[in-house]
Amino acid sequence: MKILLVEDETKTGDYLKQGLSEAGFNVRLAQTLIAYQADSYRSRHGLYT
Repeated sequence: MKILLVEDETKTGDYLKQGLSEAGFNVRLAQTLIAYQADSYRSRHGLYT
């Protein structure tokens, strides 16, 4: 199962991501929803350099 985790505290996000990953979840971590949306857009359109 995929989970989008939006957490602005880096340590908390990393901790939650690790625990959920160990439990078998596919976790994508973003600090803000806007950052996730921008990252998704760049990824879909091959805009990474």
